Amino acid sequence: MLHIPEKYLEGIKRIVLTNSASLRSSYRGKYWSGDRRVRPGDSRGMYLKGHIFLVLDQIFREYPEVLLLLPSIKTYVIGEVLYHEVGHHIHKREQPGYRDNKEVVADEWKEKLLTAFLSKRYWYLAVVVRLYAKLIHPVVLKLTRGSKEKNVQCEPGPA
Repeated sequence: MLHIPEKYLEGIKRIVLTNSASLRSSYRGKYWSGDRRVRPGDSRGMYLKGHIFLVLDQIFREYPEVLLLLPSIKTYVIGEVLYHEVGHHIHKREQPGYRDNKEVVADEWKEKLLTAFLSKRYWYLAVVVRLYAKLIHPVVLKLTRGSKEKNVQCEPGPA
């Protein structure tokens, strides 16, 4: 279902869906996220000793509710955080060498895993996007350029 090879999932004990209030009461204090310290309840997700926590109220906070009515958008938003945290797990287990910024490594894995998932799950959206780019978008550009040219008024310059 996650479209992640089994070898990368070894060692993940649990994926927990939670909210910020519950996480604040369970995990007090701060932890390092990149170059800054963050409270677990203020983050969108957290990887800790084989456990992945997805803080749903933080994940959806930045998005308008109307967008979240579309299942593909909601799946993408959750997938961004989930695959980022899985990227931390993969980095720790498969590539334990030193890297300056662990967040960059997690983001690289997120891109690989999320792209694979979306291309398998929502393959038909690629067709829609290509159709839009080739047929509809050029027409929209022509229409908007035409309306802008009609609205431009020439003012006389200095004589």
